[in-house]
Amino acid sequence: MNPPAAVLVGVGCGLAAILLVIVLICVCKRYCFPGAKGLGRYEAIGEYKPAVTLLASPVKQESLLIQEKHVVQPRTRHLYSASSTSSREQLPSESSSLKSGISGRSDGSLESKYTGFEIGLGSLNPELYQQKDIVIHSTEESRNGRVHMRIQYDFKTSDLIVHLIEAQDLPAMDIGGFCDPYIQLSLQPDVDNKTRQTSIKRKTINPVYDEHFKFPVVFDEVSEKTLHLHVYDFDQFSRNDIIGEVILRLEDIAVSSGLEVWCDIETSTQTQVNLGELLLSLSYLPTAERLTVVIMKAADLIPSDICGSADPFVRVSIVYEGKKIKRKKTTVRKNTLNPVWNEALVFQVPQAMLNEISLEISVVDYDRIGKNDKIGSVRIGSGRPDYEGSHWKDMLQNFRKSIAVWHGLKLYKQ
Repeated sequence: MNPPAAVLVGVGCGLAAILLVIVLICVCKRYCFPGAKGLGRYEAIGEYKPAVTLLASPVKQESLLIQEKHVVQPRTRHLYSASSTSSREQLPSESSSLKSGISGRSDGSLESKYTGFEIGLGSLNPELYQQKDIVIHSTEESRNGRVHMRIQYDFKTSDLIVHLIEAQDLPAMDIGGFCDPYIQLSLQPDVDNKTRQTSIKRKTINPVYDEHFKFPVVFDEVSEKTLHLHVYDFDQFSRNDIIGEVILRLEDIAVSSGLEVWCDIETSTQTQVNLGELLLSLSYLPTAERLTVVIMKAADLIPSDICGSADPFVRVSIVYEGKKIKRKKTTVRKNTLNPVWNEALVFQVPQAMLNEISLEISVVDYDRIGKNDKIGSVRIGSGRPDYEGSHWKDMLQNFRKSIAVWHGLKLYKQ
């Protein structure tokens, strides 16, 4: 064989050997080392693209998911151990069997674990803590029902907080066997000259209030106070009836920690419903023969509407020999039981008639549709008892000077 031919044969054999080696390497890499390509990636069944790749290309994610014909379960050799991988391979293919397997568990079920976790995260499970014993304050078996409340002192605001929760077994005051109860609360000795009042609950003998009331009082003086509760039955067309009262001495209650109290409603010694109070001033100017009545404000009026409020105004009449000869009135204050007017009503009255006349001052609830209802009145003049007479006398002894006095409202017989 010629030398050039031998060289060509040798080169051809070498190229064939190299090509054979390359083919063998590719075959081994394809069939003998399937995990070598994409080391550290997921080995998926079917056309599955790893989650990392999907997150890196959110634009193509939707189109790739649409092309998939079935859901595949990925697995990796680097994130799970052999045991966990085998357990994942044994998962049932149908979702129904998976749900039945989870719901069939008891103590170790996923649902129970997650439920317990959610309750315990950032909150307290009330079932783990027993409620404090409720204190029973009872003197005798009462037919007027009971009041349930919680009393606690707030050291941050220096307030005594009364949480009026409910009342139970109230007596029926209406024909249908129900009543329309509301409760007035006050602290004695008085701390701010205010009476608190709940809303009116319609047609029930077991009203639920869930209302909070604050009384500003120093903690050292709490033990000297007495909490008074008066329970009334609201009547839209006549006088409200008193059901009973609760008198609770706070020295018997540990208000610092707070306690729930059940109190029997006892028969009230109060014969008349507290209708509210009216603050007014009187002055007389002799040179002009002018009587000025300044209606300043009212407090703690009884509710006259079913919503537990009133639309009050004040009517002032001059009475001479049993007849009302002059009359004036203030403006209406909407939806309030503690109205403020500060309005002056002026009357021309000769000085010689001052001992012969009297004033009838009535607080009236305005009603747009029906008849206005009188809440209560005050009669002031010569010969009247108590403050009604002394207020008029002070005005006559101090001309040109305004004399202001609080008067309790009453319902007078005509």
